[in-house]
Amino acid sequence: MSVTVRRIRAKEWERVRDLRLDAVRDPAAPVAFLHTYEEEAAHGDAFWQDRAAGSSQGESAAQFVAESDGEWIGTATVLRRVPGQTDHHGRAVSSSRGDVVGVFVREEHRGSGIVEALFEAAATWARDLGDARLTLDVHADNDRAQGAYRRLGFAETGLRFTGSIGPEIEMARSLESAAPRRLLLVNGPNLNLLGIRDPAVYGTDTLADAERIAVDAAAAAGFEVRSIQSNHEGVLIDAIQEAREDCAGVVINPGGLTHTSVALRDALTGVSLPFAEIHVSDINAREEFRRFSYLHDVAAVRVVGEGVNGYASAVAQLIALIP
Repeated sequence: MSVTVRRIRAKEWERVRDLRLDAVRDPAAPVAFLHTYEEEAAHGDAFWQDRAAGSSQGESAAQFVAESDGEWIGTATVLRRVPGQTDHHGRAVSSSRGDVVGVFVREEHRGSGIVEALFEAAATWARDLGDARLTLDVHADNDRAQGAYRRLGFAETGLRFTGSIGPEIEMARSLESAAPRRLLLVNGPNLNLLGIRDPAVYGTDTLADAERIAVDAAAAAGFEVRSIQSNHEGVLIDAIQEAREDCAGVVINPGGLTHTSVALRDALTGVSLPFAEIHVSDINAREEFRRFSYLHDVAAVRVVGEGVNGYASAVAQLIALIP
């Protein structure tokens, strides 16, 4: 599937309207969007024409869409806040930033990198205008969205508030282009089943728990985390190769690829980034075929058998090795 991410055009106001109406009909809409389908459907054509015009050009707002074979499959909008303004929390804006709103990916395309591509376009646009960070608000009960944003390098700012849809959390991601202070967190095949698959061996903690632990440990040292989980070896290799552009190290739980993948080993050694190998269970005490790791002699850090808390240990030990 070929996907293009671009800014909308003013003449596309009808498609902007239709995508928004689809978004607010999504089952997760009550904890994702401030307005209901009935409220959005009541707007006339002029409203959507003005919205499209304002988000298609200029430096105040930009709406991006992900397009595949002519279909719009996802969207995200950036609203800029500049010094002298007051934000939606009533705070004076001291440095320019972009507030991300209206994030939506069609259900059948979730987990395929669409949200990552949308946020990269949003970050590039805001960074080029000199913004220091991206911020967003997410419902406190929307665990799926929070996990996705953590994987994109967002972390909680500490601001919690009650809005029109209930309790919300503010999250932020730095856009500073100084030396990379970011780790890539890689989880391999079947790690999406943590908490479900063989809990007697792997425990009941989920992948979201592991990612949160890694993000919190990194944040304590001033690092961000970008996360990826895939059941496909090539997707993981592509992510590792891309990490050389903006990451200072890699934390990887290769799953079953630990015991089989020379290609994964080659990718990790090829990008010349220090990396930590982590396993939730103690592979040294399991079946014979699970005891061998293609990464054991090239990993800068190895953490084995500490459960999901081992993610914090792996992150901390790896960061200690980064200048």
